[in-house]
Amino acid sequence: MTKKTFGFPKDSKPYRFLKLFPPDKNGKHADEILAEEMPSDLQFGNGRDWARPSSRFAKTFNVKTRKKNDKETGKIMAIWLNGFNEDENTSQQIATWIKNDVSKRPCVILGTTSRVEVDHKAGLKNDLRVMGDVKTQRLDDFQPLSKTANVVKRQRCRECKKTRKRFDATTLGYPISVLWGGLELDVRGADPCGGCYWNDPMEFKSCLVVNRDAVGRLRETKNV
Repeated sequence: MTKKTFGFPKDSKPYRFLKLFPPDKNGKHADEILAEEMPSDLQFGNGRDWARPSSRFAKTFNVKTRKKNDKETGKIMAIWLNGFNEDENTSQQIATWIKNDVSKRPCVILGTTSRVEVDHKAGLKNDLRVMGDVKTQRLDDFQPLSKTANVVKRQRCRECKKTRKRFDATTLGYPISVLWGGLELDVRGADPCGGCYWNDPMEFKSCLVVNRDAVGRLRETKNV
């Protein structure tokens, strides 16, 4: 597995930690990492130092620790990562050139140009190519969404992760639920978010064939 360092400076402690103890594609460690296994300058005292809650490291990962004798206070004896931090207020690193490009486009759902946010298409945010290094990100990994649309998408993604049921686009009036795959979320699949309406609304809509006969009949009834 390629050791990803998530854009942390090369001489920083988070960079060195991730090089020594790389998480899996979901940002998780299989086992806790004992303090004694870490270089002395990466070890902690009573506090989390470079992995403190306010740090970018803790904003990127869900950081877990175990203290001496399993108490709430005292020296930290072990640390491990338990996935990506899914706090919607957490700022995930996006390449500057991508942000500059996408933020100038209208929202792909509402068409508005105000309060446009740069959205990760894949709501699971578990692709290390996208989340691991800004240098490997591609323009089509992201899309412009208005703040309103993005709030709705986040809610749908949270529901998907909680229930393991993908969003059903027929609830929005579309004739199909997803472009490919089923409604069961396969988090271990190659592209678990692919085919979902929220993953790429433009792609979803462009794949639907217009029934010109039906449009013609509708126009006749409306006298237009």
